[in-house]
Amino acid sequence: MNKKTDKKWYIILFFTMMIWGTQPPIIRSLKDISQFNVALINLTSGFIILLIFSIFSKTKLNIDKKDFSKIFVIGILLAMLPGVIINLGIQKTSSMVGSIIVNTNPIFVALLVMLFGIEKLDLKKLGLIILGFISMTFVVIGGKSSSLDVSYIGILYLFISALSIALGTVLSVQIIKKYGSFKTTFYLTTIGFIGILLMNIINGDIVQLFSLSLKQVLLASYMGIFTSALVVYVFNMSLLYIPTTNASIFKLFIPVFATTYGIIFLEEVLNIYIVIGSLILFSSIIMIRRLKPTKI
Repeated sequence: MNKKTDKKWYIILFFTMMIWGTQPPIIRSLKDISQFNVALINLTSGFIILLIFSIFSKTKLNIDKKDFSKIFVIGILLAMLPGVIINLGIQKTSSMVGSIIVNTNPIFVALLVMLFGIEKLDLKKLGLIILGFISMTFVVIGGKSSSLDVSYIGILYLFISALSIALGTVLSVQIIKKYGSFKTTFYLTTIGFIGILLMNIINGDIVQLFSLSLKQVLLASYMGIFTSALVVYVFNMSLLYIPTTNASIFKLFIPVFATTYGIIFLEEVLNIYIVIGSLILFSSIIMIRRLKPTKI
C-alpha cells in the first residue's frame, strides 16, 4: 500500500467525519417532525443530487443483472433499515444514546471481516477498536448534561442498526471495487429512498410533509446532500484504498464532533470526560494506523 495515499485518505476521512457529525444536532432540531419524514427528505435530496450529477457527468449507471440482488440487500442494510430502526431506537432512548450505540459498528465490522476472511484481525487491533468505543462513550456522555432515560428495546433496536450498517459495509466492498464509489452510492441511496417513500405512504406520515417550514425542509435536505450522499460517497471511495477496519474506526469521530457542535451551538459544558475521551480516541486511531495492513 502506498503510504502517501494511505495518509491522504486518513486526512480526508477525518474531515468527512466533521461533516457527518453535524447530523445529530440537526436531527435534534427537527424533533417535532416525524423521523420517517426526516429520513424521506434526507434520502430524496441525496437521490436528486446524485441523479443530477450522473446526468451532467454522463455517468453510465448500468450494472450486471447478477449483482442486482446483492446491491438490493446492501441498500436495505445501509440505507433503508438503519433509517427505520435508528428512528425507533432514538424514540425509545435518546439522540445521545443512539449516537453511542450506532457507532459501535466499527467493532462489528472488525469481527465480520475476520469471520468472512476478508482481513486478518489480531487481538491488538480489536483491543484498540474497543478502546476507541470506550473513549467515544466518555466523550458523548461527558457532553450530555441530562440523565439517561432509556429502554432495553430501544437499545436493542440501535444495536441491530449498528450490526446492519457493519454487515452492509463489509458486503459493499466488492461492489464498490467493481462499480466504483459513485455508482454504488447512487444505487444504495435509490433503494433507501424508494423503501422509505413506500413506508411513509403506508403509515400516513407523508401528509405531514405539506405542513413543514422552509427551514425544516432545508435542514433535512442539507443532511441528504452533505451528511448522506457526500459523506457516504467519500467513505465508500476510501474502501478502495485502505482496509475496511481502518476506515470504519473513523466513524467513532462522528459522536465526538456531534458533541463538540453541541457545546458550540447548544451551549453544552466542556468537561474532563470529553477531554480525556478525545485524547484516548485520537491515540487509538493513530496506533491502528501504525499497525501493518491486515488484508489477506
